[in-house]
Amino acid sequence: MFVLEYRLNRSPEYPALFQYTLDRDEMIARMACGYLIRDGEQYKVISTATESDTMSVIYVEQEKANFRYPDEKTYMGIGLEIREWRNGLDALLVESKEFNTHNDILAYLHSDFVYAKVGDQNKEMQLDSTELDEHRHCYIFYGTYTGVITQSVKF
Repeated sequence: MFVLEYRLNRSPEYPALFQYTLDRDEMIARMACGYLIRDGEQYKVISTATESDTMSVIYVEQEKANFRYPDEKTYMGIGLEIREWRNGLDALLVESKEFNTHNDILAYLHSDFVYAKVGDQNKEMQLDSTELDEHRHCYIFYGTYTGVITQSVKF
């Protein structure tokens, strides 16, 4: 198990806000996100650090109360939402998926582009930001369409 601590990015003390004991994949997933939503508050990630083989730190700044979209839902497993970023108050839900492990979601969180399923096409979206909404058990990929469209591949 690993320790992950969120600290307020305020020198010189960098006070601890939250601390978790979790597995490596969840730690890596959290470190890939640019934002954290916890208890209705939004935090922007400023930097990340690995302090030892078993402890990492995410430095954050508190931004504002989190805006909730009317189509938000809470996931039983680990949710992934792909949303079209339009502006601060509008992010259209394009696709949602649910996974059993954090390992399954890591590739999405580390991607600059994803392909969202829209009808029988895959529309390419370029990353704007990623976010973890703890209360909903959901990671969110915010992106904008690039104009590239591919046909779905059947396996």
